[in-house]
Amino acid sequence: MRKTAAAISAATALNLPFGTLYAFSVFLKPVETLLGVGRAEMSFVFALATITLTVGMNIAPRFYRKGSPVVDRAWLRHLQRCGPAPRRGRR
Repeated sequence: MRKTAAAISAATALNLPFGTLYAFSVFLKPVETLLGVGRAEMSFVFALATITLTVGMNIAPRFYRKGSPVVDRAWLRHLQRCGPAPRRGRR
């Protein structure tokens, strides 16, 4: 039972990025309107996200094999801190 739950959790975690990427199309028209950009610019963003996700999914196993869980957690914390800062003063 525990292995089944772990497999389902792993499959869900693996498929979340793909679902998020393809949910992009649901918000395409509203985001175009909100940003005032055309379909070409938005398609470029989708293409870049698709390429980045594909490359990341193919490269990640190499890093997972080399690192330990402690190093992985430290690296993820570092990446979180390097993320975009929240904008203040906006609506």
